[in-house]
Amino acid sequence: METAGRLIRTSYFERKHNMTTKMKLLAGRKVLVVDDSKDITSLLADTFAMAGAQSVQVNSGTGAMMFLMAGGFDLVVLDLVMP
Repeated sequence: METAGRLIRTSYFERKHNMTTKMKLLAGRKVLVVDDSKDITSLLADTFAMAGAQSVQVNSGTGAMMFLMAGGFDLVVLDLVMP
């Protein structure tokens, strides 16, 4: 990483610690994952599960709207280009 013309190196352990700290922010959160690709929703759901979040996977905009109207989500991850 370069800052103001000088190179700053971060160690693997610093990067891992930063990622672990960020993932803890998702623990206990409820996430709605919307994508027309089931492979993508599964990958994202697994990633959120590793961070301690609960996720709901939806493969259509209509399904997403039903869940959103019910409420209770802390985060929505949405594919902007769906059929």
